[in-house]
Amino acid sequence: MHAAIMSERNHFRRRQNSIEFQNSIPPHAPHWGGVWESPVRSFKLHLRRVIGNGMLTFEVINTLLTQIEAVVNSRPLGATSDSDTNYLSPSHFLIGRPYTLVPESDLSHVNVNKLDYWQHIQNMLQGWRTWHQEYLTSLKNRPKWFRRQPNIAVGNIVIIKESNIPPAKWLMAKVTEIHPGSDGLVRVVKLHTVHGKITRPITKVVVLPKF
Repeated sequence: MHAAIMSERNHFRRRQNSIEFQNSIPPHAPHWGGVWESPVRSFKLHLRRVIGNGMLTFEVINTLLTQIEAVVNSRPLGATSDSDTNYLSPSHFLIGRPYTLVPESDLSHVNVNKLDYWQHIQNMLQGWRTWHQEYLTSLKNRPKWFRRQPNIAVGNIVIIKESNIPPAKWLMAKVTEIHPGSDGLVRVVKLHTVHGKITRPITKVVVLPKF
């Protein structure tokens, strides 16, 4: 009887607050999760890529997953001000600041059988650059030929796409100049970064939404 009363009260509170809870996702139907399940799929896909057929100990897999968690939660979600370095990431909700990783030398050119215990873990982590690039591509949704997209504008905060940066590192910049073509479409921009001013085509920058 007590359980029934408590269940009815909880149901009333959910209705009162206009909160509707869906049933749990059944097995083999992750697409029911929608947007929030997509990062899980991306995580598992790239984890298979970097591990391959390797057999990892508990210590190795625990260290690798902890570092990958830092990389995934360091991703920029949007710009927070007119500054070219401030952005909001999942880590801000977790620990109140961006995640940081200790810089490591590039091990992609070293044969795997010559790597020691720690270098082997870092070599797998550096393989996470593929996820880094695919995440930036997902932010730059440009459906061709269907509808006209707004031009990039002066003052936009962008992420610069580079192939040789370490995981959890995001090159932020602010658009200072735009160079439209004869058709009025911007194809080249000048950017202000913490290291100075650079010029990039729009294919190498991703505009962040502003909160």
